[in-house]
Amino acid sequence: MLFALISSSNVENMNLFRRTSSLARLNNYSTAIKIITGHPLLGVGFNSYRYVKEMYIKPGLGNIPSHADAGLDNSFLFILATTGIIGLLAYLFLWEV
Repeated sequence: MLFALISSSNVENMNLFRRTSSLARLNNYSTAIKIITGHPLLGVGFNSYRYVKEMYIKPGLGNIPSHADAGLDNSFLFILATTGIIGLLAYLFLWEV
């Protein structure tokens, strides 16, 4: 019985396409896009992304705090959500210099 539990948990770890991980990233991206469309010009601010994300995901439910709530899986979406279009353009300009 113990062997069956261990072998079934490794199936997801060895799968190259990791459906659960892919769905979690897509969910994370869709939340970021909702935040970006709500605050496109200046963004929500670097330190307030976690709290704005809580308002968009489950408003009024009081989520359990997590360190992972303060960021995104995609750095460009994170910069766009926290600093807006102006900050993203400044960031891309710094890449070219």
